[in-house]
Amino acid sequence: MKNLVAFIKFNMQMQKRKSKELAQALYVDTGYFSRIINQKIKPKNDEIYQKLSQLLHLDWDIITEQNDKLDNLFAEYLDAVYFADNNQRNSLYQMINISKTQCANSPYLFDVMMTSFIQGTISKKYSDEYNSVLVQLLDIYQYFDPNYKQIFLVFYLRYLNDHQKFHAIKTIIEQLDGQKFYDEKLEMMFKYYYFSYLNFDHSTIKSYEIYQSCLKLCKKYNNTKREFYLQMMLASQLTTNKEYQEAIELNLHLLSQLEKDNINCGNILNNIAWTYSLMKDHKNALKYYIMCTAYSDENDLYFNLAWTYFQLGDRKNASKYVEIGQTSKCRLDYFYDLLNWLQAMLNKAYSLKAHEILEDIWKQHHADMSIDMQNFVLIELMNSCWKNKLYDQYHDISKQIINKNSQCMNVIIDD
Repeated sequence: MKNLVAFIKFNMQMQKRKSKELAQALYVDTGYFSRIINQKIKPKNDEIYQKLSQLLHLDWDIITEQNDKLDNLFAEYLDAVYFADNNQRNSLYQMINISKTQCANSPYLFDVMMTSFIQGTISKKYSDEYNSVLVQLLDIYQYFDPNYKQIFLVFYLRYLNDHQKFHAIKTIIEQLDGQKFYDEKLEMMFKYYYFSYLNFDHSTIKSYEIYQSCLKLCKKYNNTKREFYLQMMLASQLTTNKEYQEAIELNLHLLSQLEKDNINCGNILNNIAWTYSLMKDHKNALKYYIMCTAYSDENDLYFNLAWTYFQLGDRKNASKYVEIGQTSKCRLDYFYDLLNWLQAMLNKAYSLKAHEILEDIWKQHHADMSIDMQNFVLIELMNSCWKNKLYDQYHDISKQIINKNSQCMNVIIDD
């Protein structure tokens, strides 16, 4: 039975039962009991699990019963995720979620929880229920069977990517990289999310290796949608490598393959705008950012718009989009702070107030920023130090920028 030990451990946590107490009730050594629960050793038979189930008021027949229907539904759901078949994914999610009550007293509860977690992660619907499920999975995933643990870690990597938790991402990648995956399609998803992260990390050689590996698996399973998304990320990588014209051409090629109502149009338009900004072509950048508003109403886009208008000297429109952005939907919390900083810049460029706001943003959020965002904030801090005659700080920051081998950026890309 899959995830039997994890389900027992889950119920121990829910019932607040301690290992020492249960070991004494089973007349076994506490250390021996802990090694079994932590799956360091495997008992000769299921007798200790049966006795432990009784102590936790679990029905042994129910928790060891095979549910072929739910096994198949969960496998089909994962395939729908791998192949980006959103209609099928949503339909299967509803079918699995209906089983929640039925599965409450068996390890199949984890299938329901995992499906809910993956569904929320992909759709970026981070509700209170989603957060509750994620907390429970984080508490228990170390006890999952190896294959199931791989599933959780791959989609947790996606969650961390979306929230730009880069230190945690590195920890997950270290756990997964080099592992033998039980399913090549899951490996494809890992490589896909890994490549997405490397777009932030600017690791060019590794990026190419991971890209080729993911592309090979996409082609092997004829996963055309996933391959298209991979090409979108390749365009971002070209921009990172300062191959700006090639990036724009690839993005325009991808855009030509989409219907106008496809949500990916917004992501591609944003990438084109960002690339033009790096080329100091703010007029073309503005053109494409304005097109993005048909697809997004989140705070990062409005910051990009406001900053681009600011670069063009159009203070009226810069102020307009700062105001809109301050009450818009949240992509990342610190964009609200950046919008407040830009408002201070509009009031008086590089004032001490603006400098203090930006310093606070750096102190509170730099660990969770992409490399590009860190570069942007550092460069603006350096400019601010120079304007305010804070020369010691100016030199300290300039050294950080040189050490990071950064490039000057004017806008922030939406991943």
